[in-house]
Amino acid sequence: MIGVLAVIAILAALLLPALLKQFDKTVADQEKSNMKSFADAFQQYVLHTRVIPDQTTWYVAIASQLGFGTNEILYNVRQQSHLQQRVFLIDPALQLGLASAPTHLPYSQTNFVFSVANCPMLPVNPRIMIVSSLGKALPGTLTSGIFSPGHPEYFADLWNAADGTVPSDLAWSGWTGNAADVVVQRVNLAPLFVHLFLNECSSCNAFYSIDGAAPTNLPTLNPISGYFIQGSVLRLYTNSISPPPPVGVDTQQILARDGSFLFENGVWRGSLSGSLLGSGIMNIGDVVQQFLNATPNVNAQNPSGNAQQKLVVDSMLNYMSNYNVWAIQYNFNNSSLKSYLSSLQSEMMLNIQGLYGSPAYFPTNASSCLQ
Repeated sequence: MIGVLAVIAILAALLLPALLKQFDKTVADQEKSNMKSFADAFQQYVLHTRVIPDQTTWYVAIASQLGFGTNEILYNVRQQSHLQQRVFLIDPALQLGLASAPTHLPYSQTNFVFSVANCPMLPVNPRIMIVSSLGKALPGTLTSGIFSPGHPEYFADLWNAADGTVPSDLAWSGWTGNAADVVVQRVNLAPLFVHLFLNECSSCNAFYSIDGAAPTNLPTLNPISGYFIQGSVLRLYTNSISPPPPVGVDTQQILARDGSFLFENGVWRGSLSGSLLGSGIMNIGDVVQQFLNATPNVNAQNPSGNAQQKLVVDSMLNYMSNYNVWAIQYNFNNSSLKSYLSSLQSEMMLNIQGLYGSPAYFPTNASSCLQ
């Protein structure tokens, strides 16, 4: 019996470290998985609510998305008994909101305002981290909120640290824990924002709104742009010259990617002289992009090899931009500009000629369009 017990004791001594190591790895893997799900849930909350929480409500936001209790978000399995919370760190260089008055978190998206300076700005360093320790408590310098405003390098050091390591800066000075116990979940919120550009070619009372806010009148001849959270609903309204506000919705767009829209001749378009937004047809920008990406057509009467598509597009843009200037100025009797436009049109049609059939064919009559 003594001999058997001795053998068991020896085997246990040999196997126990390996078993403990495997157990620690299992716990660490589970914590990494949990933290990844927290990051995904946090981003989904931002997309659904158009609100980015701060250190006071981050765990509530995640819990609401996952259906968990808030303590399951605040503590990991090894911290809960010691009341050592996971930490929510905000980049001290983060800037969001209006360009004239950028702010930190929390951030709540608003509609455009009336001047270029007060459009929602391109987010600057919109980064947060959730930090957890499976062993010794984290350093006292790591408290939820803006991480060391006086030392922005501390956030950058931890953001760039390899997994299983901690920085050597003063924020971790004197900490005696095991770096392998620290789990860091990094979240960059920049990809959640899309760029929206709105413009009008004349004083036409162009109205729009974001997420059901009251319609706002686009500043006359003053294009504005802003950055909005993906999934925001843009409404573009039908023209109402007198009196504003607009009568009805012309179209609705879910902002899933960068986009630009132009109010021209009383209707919203996807680009200058493009298709109407409400028609469901590709705008001219999409058509041009497909044309540029197409296999080069070498049948042009005025050939330019692989650059033929670009030559055609450049000619069209040159013609249409000058035509637009002429039309906006209502200077239809300007004979010199009319002559110049006529020459540009002839050049444009020459570059296109032959791409659509025999060299003698082109889509419109170049000699009569401006008569």
